[in-house]
Amino acid sequence: MTELPVAAAPPGLLRRAGGLAVGASAALVADPLVGLVDVAVAGRLGLTEQAALAIGVAAVTLAAWLLNALLFAQTSEVAAAWGAGDRAAAARAVRSGSLAAVLAGGVVALLLIAVAGPLLLAGVSDPVAQQARAYVNVRACGLPLLAFVLAGHGALRGRGDVRGSATIALSAAALHTAGAGAVLVTDRGLSELALVGVGAQVLAALAIAVRLHVGGLLRRGAAGRRPTWAELADGLAALRRAGPLALRGVGLGVSTSALTAAAASIGPTEAAAHLVTYQVWLLIALALEGWKAATQVIVAQDRALPAAGLRAQVRTLERGAAVLGSVAGLGMLATVPFLPALLAADAASADAARPLWALAGLALAAGSLAFTRDGVQFGLRRYRANAVRTLRGSAVWLGAAAGGALTGQLTLLWAGFLLGLVVRALGRVDPAPQPGMPEAQQARLLP
Repeated sequence: MTELPVAAAPPGLLRRAGGLAVGASAALVADPLVGLVDVAVAGRLGLTEQAALAIGVAAVTLAAWLLNALLFAQTSEVAAAWGAGDRAAAARAVRSGSLAAVLAGGVVALLLIAVAGPLLLAGVSDPVAQQARAYVNVRACGLPLLAFVLAGHGALRGRGDVRGSATIALSAAALHTAGAGAVLVTDRGLSELALVGVGAQVLAALAIAVRLHVGGLLRRGAAGRRPTWAELADGLAALRRAGPLALRGVGLGVSTSALTAAAASIGPTEAAAHLVTYQVWLLIALALEGWKAATQVIVAQDRALPAAGLRAQVRTLERGAAVLGSVAGLGMLATVPFLPALLAADAASADAARPLWALAGLALAAGSLAFTRDGVQFGLRRYRANAVRTLRGSAVWLGAAAGGALTGQLTLLWAGFLLGLVVRALGRVDPAPQPGMPEAQQARLLP
């Protein structure tokens, strides 16, 4: 095979990526930190509450995976316009994307209540199902806000304002944590815990709207005087272009929800063990996704570079991802002696979680490279190619869910989870336009 030409990466690349990644990671870990707080609170409320939260979180995560298309699409759109110096185009992308996000969030909320929630609750025992249903219904009311927040974080990330994005996300997480503590002290239930989450999203949405307005990206005049319906039409058109990202989100959401449902079908102890392991893995994985976010922004802003130079940047960023993933996996392994016992509802759940820790650590190492290659494809707006890559891994996860449910073995389920991430990580991404690619598609990839 002919080796493609690769130039030397610029000396400040890792420093630039690190600066973007730290801010993006701080914003990304806010949600799983809140998830761990909720897990701990539900564990103190009881095993039934923690098992119900596992199902409720799976349903809400399904919706979040779908809406994450807004985050990735807005990041690429705004970063490309910002890198080209076209501030008016960036403002148009933000205004139209925000309007479309709120509409998309409302649609997903209705689907969650009417379809996803009932499917996940099928076959679950009544005490658990009742509390999970209440949690899902309350959280669904906040999905339009979540959609706006995700699009807003994408806009801030695209213009390089990762510090502002992180400040807002961490502030909302702090408020959520305080509210969750009040739920525990007053001995309330999962419905009140869900209300705390929605309240935090309200405050985050307000803060993002102010930040974007002050930055000139949400002001009406910044994008030209255009009617609201025209801006909404532009936003919906952008969503259609990013359609493969939504399909990708559905695949990830369905497959991760299937893994949780499989664990719940084995029993409440296994459901709690899976929840604890997955929330810790997710927290560390989203910290690693800060590197993916940095990769996406760098590739989107630097697409004018010669192919060899952009290729060198990608290879350097991939090597950085491999190092970060290895360190993260070892870090998770170091928490085995104390973290499962701290988070699980009882000793049996903690004992069931400990054997999963090694598999979760390996999944972080594989996931770090997979996430970074996602970022390259997002930065190039190769959404369809990324959807294909991701859906292959999701198919492996669905098989793992079926195998775990049939055998009653959580370790089999998590081994399949690891394999799915390995499948996603396979194959380098060449940032140069590919020979034989249709002209219309190449035009979308070139600056």
